[in-house]
Amino acid sequence: MAAKISTIFTDYEEANKGLEQTSSKFDTEQEIPVEKYCCITGEPVKSNFCRYPDSEEGTMMVMSKEQMLLHSRNGGSVAKVFKQVLTLRRKREK
Repeated sequence: MAAKISTIFTDYEEANKGLEQTSSKFDTEQEIPVEKYCCITGEPVKSNFCRYPDSEEGTMMVMSKEQMLLHSRNGGSVAKVFKQVLTLRRKREK
């Protein structure tokens, strides 16, 4: 089993050789603060299942489990919903 895991890591390292470091606003070594309220309902979220970065605020948006299930059923995209929330946030800020 250990040999199989070692092979996976070796393959991963080989596949990612030569990649440039990210130039994003977020530091990959630093934990991004996670918002405490669902971005859709505004209700407190104790345990979240979906997170999406809000680079303007420097936080990680969260979606409650119920909202995630509601929006992902029937082929829906949770990422698309997060992007819609970001668009509405930017409009509100203007």
